[in-house]
Amino acid sequence: MVVSSRWLSLLCLISFAAATGCGDDEPSETTTTTTTGGDGDSAGDGDGDSGDGDGDGDGDMTPQSCLDAIGQNTTEYVENEVFERSCNFGSCHDSDNPAAGLELTVGNSLANLVDVASVSTGDVLVVPGDPSGSYLMVVIDHVSAMDDQGRPGRLEGDLPTQGTMPLAQPLLCQEKRDAVAAWISGLSM
Repeated sequence: MVVSSRWLSLLCLISFAAATGCGDDEPSETTTTTTTGGDGDSAGDGDGDSGDGDGDGDGDMTPQSCLDAIGQNTTEYVENEVFERSCNFGSCHDSDNPAAGLELTVGNSLANLVDVASVSTGDVLVVPGDPSGSYLMVVIDHVSAMDDQGRPGRLEGDLPTQGTMPLAQPLLCQEKRDAVAAWISGLSM
């Protein structure tokens, strides 16, 4: 059987996409984050080093996209910076063939999440004003998984067969999970 280079390239691309899973929390983009304390050390912990307070001077490495999530709670932010970057990547929840029928594209996520039951468990995906009662939060912040910084999820509950989201990836960084929770808290009932 003769296989054209076009088909071989397509097969390699599909294999790569399957191996990397869905989601992109931009783990390669890092920024040293420090704050300045009154004593002149950049960590602000009084020990004179320029680090994370543990005395080794290595600093805290946090992706800039996670730092940008701090204090965010708008639909625009969640759709563009969380769903668009971490849920639609790899065609998981895009408009072409959304996984579990759940399209999370800009302008469509509210209608597909708020007061809508999960096809896997029947739990409501987003309960306005109630992040801990929203199944979306269980799926992205489950205690069984950790983010790239080694911080565990915080919620318990039944997971879909596929597990936590983004699929086959670490959890979203805590700052993005907090932004989604703040967004849900701010939705009117």
